[in-house]
Amino acid sequence: MKKNLIIMGLVAMAVLIVMAALSSYDSPALADEDGMGNGTLDLEGEIHVNGQAVVSVAPDTAVISLGVEASDTSSVARAHSRASTAMNAILASLADSGVDTTTDVQTTHFSISPKYEWKDDGRVMVGYTAIQSISVKVRDLDNVGMVIDQAVEAGGNATRFHGLNFVAQDNPNLMAELRENAYNDAHDKAEHLAELAGLELAGAFFISTSVGYVPEPYYAEAALARSDTSISPGQVDMSMSIQVRFRTIGADISATPVPEN
Repeated sequence: MKKNLIIMGLVAMAVLIVMAALSSYDSPALADEDGMGNGTLDLEGEIHVNGQAVVSVAPDTAVISLGVEASDTSSVARAHSRASTAMNAILASLADSGVDTTTDVQTTHFSISPKYEWKDDGRVMVGYTAIQSISVKVRDLDNVGMVIDQAVEAGGNATRFHGLNFVAQDNPNLMAELRENAYNDAHDKAEHLAELAGLELAGAFFISTSVGYVPEPYYAEAALARSDTSISPGQVDMSMSIQVRFRTIGADISATPVPEN
């Protein structure tokens, strides 16, 4: 009898513990609007979206990519010397064309490597090849064709022309327009998603942006065969991408379908 009383006491204590735990649990607050249990459930969540904006502008700078390549069958030093002679001639022509070679010319590649050819007895080293490439900014767009022609002539057969892009320097008003358009695009997407989910936006808590160009590249292989190269800058597209994270509140549970049993 005493043993049964002890067991019943332990069971009663367990029941009290469970009831106390349930009474201390904080359930989500439900706003009862019509007395029928319909209302909004105060839930917080997040919506992550990307926004995009593109603006076409007239470029103000041309970026030319060119270089030299020279080979020699006897030594690295001679291959290097031939490449350097051609590059120095190109740099001199750039300076004569009005390019500031101290600020607007940048070396982008330099290498010297063995040169191989396939012959009857297999792969054979036949000399050395030196390659050097530079990037050149031309700020006077009316002189781009002249700069190309003089550089090609100065470097001779060692010249390698890799291409040309046009860019626009950062403009504060343009950047502000891009940011506003990209954010509005992100906000519209987030509002639409929130509406579909029965939520409301509570404001952004994370924003990240990135800016880029969508240039129309100009490749001048055909232009190298003639003089007086004609260049048309056209327009470039400046783009901005923005990532925004919005908080959401107020899930409308009255609009949430009740699952059928």
